[in-house]
Amino acid sequence: MKPSQLRKSETIKSGDVFSGKKELIMKLRKISVIDRFDFIIKKSWKRLFYAKCFVPGCSWKIRASAMSISSPEFLVRKYTDFHTCSAAVRYSRNRQANAKCIGEMYVEGFSGGSDLRGIRPKHIMDCMRAVYEIEIGYTKAHGALTYAREMVRGTHASGYQDLPTYLYRIKEANPGTITELELDTENRFKYLFIAFSACIKGIPFMRRIIVIDGAHLSGKFRGVMLVAACQDIDRGIYPIAFGIVNGEDAAAWEWFFTQLRRVVGDGQNLAFVSDRCPAI
Repeated sequence: MKPSQLRKSETIKSGDVFSGKKELIMKLRKISVIDRFDFIIKKSWKRLFYAKCFVPGCSWKIRASAMSISSPEFLVRKYTDFHTCSAAVRYSRNRQANAKCIGEMYVEGFSGGSDLRGIRPKHIMDCMRAVYEIEIGYTKAHGALTYAREMVRGTHASGYQDLPTYLYRIKEANPGTITELELDTENRFKYLFIAFSACIKGIPFMRRIIVIDGAHLSGKFRGVMLVAACQDIDRGIYPIAFGIVNGEDAAAWEWFFTQLRRVVGDGQNLAFVSDRCPAI
């Protein structure tokens, strides 16, 4: 998408209403990147916002204020969208292209609806250089890509918030699947258990020896993945159930075994193999 095409969707006029001051500023940042200029925020109060072009004497300016004392919405009271300054001076500076602004613009203009799986920071840098003639560093490009991925995929925190819906969808698409989600006293994630119906149906035909183990997870929210698996007739690994817990301790393992019993049942011919973790 060319800057001229993006410009059509990034416009402001007097009378426009924004959900808040942050949305207004983000819109201004995008316009400044596309039109290659910089602005200075002269006033940014709780109920008043005023900005003007960074070049002294230029006519470009915008004034907005809250719709009412109690409303978070901002109304553009006056907007002069043309510049009277020299283009050479105006193009010489642009400090509004921060990571969030670049990330949003990349998703809206160049992602093509993808999940950005194959995109790297260098792609962001090349895009800003080729389309907007702006040079950005690797660190800013990495931050922009991180924010863009959060826009497309959601954040780690939102992923945990969506777990109840996700588990419901799993059981809806795979009847017979067993899931369990436990929260702590503050209604935060504690334990998760999943055993897919396809795996459960095959358990009677597997060897009655179950191997259990835990693997520490990396990332923003750390934890431990607990796994129960057995061996099929061809000596292949057959997964039974998975669990995500806050740590590999006695309480977590006891909870996991309680849920696992719902899947494999009990019996004298059932044996477990582990790495002899003290918590088991």
